[in-house]
Amino acid sequence: MKRDNVSSVGTSVGGVLVIDKPTGISSYDVIRVVKKRLSPKKVGHTGTLDPLASGVLPIVMNGATRIIPFLDESEKRYEGTLRLGMATDSDDSTGRVLSEKTVDGCVITDDRITMAFNGFVGRIKQVPPMFSAVKRHGKPLYELARRGIVVERRPREIEIFSLEVTHIDLPLVDFRVSCSRGTYVRTLCRQIGDALDVGAHLSRLRRVRSGPFSLHHAVTLPEFERLTELSEIDRRIMPIREALGGMPEIEIDADLKNRIRRGFPIYRKDLEGARIPRIEREQRVKILHSGEIVAIARVQLADRELKRSAMETRALSLLRVLA
Repeated sequence: MKRDNVSSVGTSVGGVLVIDKPTGISSYDVIRVVKKRLSPKKVGHTGTLDPLASGVLPIVMNGATRIIPFLDESEKRYEGTLRLGMATDSDDSTGRVLSEKTVDGCVITDDRITMAFNGFVGRIKQVPPMFSAVKRHGKPLYELARRGIVVERRPREIEIFSLEVTHIDLPLVDFRVSCSRGTYVRTLCRQIGDALDVGAHLSRLRRVRSGPFSLHHAVTLPEFERLTELSEIDRRIMPIREALGGMPEIEIDADLKNRIRRGFPIYRKDLEGARIPRIEREQRVKILHSGEIVAIARVQLADRELKRSAMETRALSLLRVLA
């Protein structure tokens, strides 16, 4: 009976379930566990974690799969360990060793290590590793890498917001990093090793935040199983409105809600009487009715422009209707 009740929760509820992924399994392995226990109609995840990595893995279910492009995951935070003196073909400890060098603490001093780390803060270029999901001619690079094929990859610009050495016990260096979406932390480790001329790879990685989702929101897989058995997992599923927490909100009446559902544009006159937050052109906003999210829209008139604009001026452009 419990299993049936739990399945109905998973089937009907749209939201984000943040899992604290353990090491040793893939992100898709976590999806399989969630699908087996909750049977959602639709399910996916944002931001793949390699089997080596643990930590925050947001699982989106049902209606929440439609908000994935609008989730603000522009910043990700990790804690990790780099091993100096050994380079691998995957840039992490799972790969084949390409080179080894002795790490002399008299030469590779704490100050040199800190300086090398500091040199990668800001906008930098990264070449995606061969063992990655980046596609070339429709095929993931890792499929080519497993066949021993190496192809040229274009450098990508990413941003390291902060990078801090937290502990040094050569050849291991613990660190914290805050970075933009699309950053390969294992590639960053290789780059740091190259800067120190000894090589390096990533030996441990834990994601502690992905955009609005942190370990504070996460449940471990054993906890997920327990809450599922108790039919209490729904209280750990973050509603769509909360998942889009940083996005401004505009509350509308029932008439405008019905017009939005039929695809009508939103004009200046439609927002008469609505409480408008501070918004800028091109910004995204949530449109709500009775506290429930109806749609996501792009701002075409900033809040300060509304009063002096003609009633027939388009104020918002619909990006996604959710209700």
